[in-house]
Amino acid sequence: MVRKTVISLLAGAAALFSVTAAHAVSTFDFTSGTSSWTSGALSYSEDGIGLDVSAGRYTGGNVVDSGYIRQYNSSGLAVYSSTLLDNHEIDGWNHDDVAVFSFSQDVFLTSVSFNYNSSDDQFAYFFDTDNDGTLELINASLDANPTDTYTFAGLLLQAGDLFGIGAIGYNDDFKIASVTVSAVPLPPAMALFGAAMVGLGWLSRRRKSNMKAE
Repeated sequence: MVRKTVISLLAGAAALFSVTAAHAVSTFDFTSGTSSWTSGALSYSEDGIGLDVSAGRYTGGNVVDSGYIRQYNSSGLAVYSSTLLDNHEIDGWNHDDVAVFSFSQDVFLTSVSFNYNSSDDQFAYFFDTDNDGTLELINASLDANPTDTYTFAGLLLQAGDLFGIGAIGYNDDFKIASVTVSAVPLPPAMALFGAAMVGLGWLSRRRKSNMKAE
């Protein structure tokens, strides 16, 4: 009976892990379709993961809600934070624009792709490090070139539901073509797997005890 229960737990954990793996990598493409400027959020969904993208501004060491966001067909997301020039991009002209990404669940932000970027463009990366609903600046000058796609790795690869991509400095400007995320493993799968491992350990000890008794 115990053995059947352990096998059932392992099967359940494997099933949950396979579901997670099937949706492990999701790409949100911002180059298909056009929206109007909005002071609210643009909403997306991929593989059951929801995403709201809104406009922000980096000022005084903080990211605050400010300006308007828009999706341009074939080129991507832009932030408009003032009445000055360059309103069709995310840029550091007059204000340091930030696109704020709020996901419906914890994910790893694995990569971001750009359009309208040039060889000297850099981007700023923000993340909610302490899960308090506010963004902290992680790196102000990551290279948006030469491949047009930046892949996060090492300490920059963090799990959470709130991220930001922005421009700090008047000479940095670009649009965001897409972001790719990886789902965080489901807690129920981890719990089932742990329970199954405990059960296997118990069975192994019981088998050894029976062998000694014989």
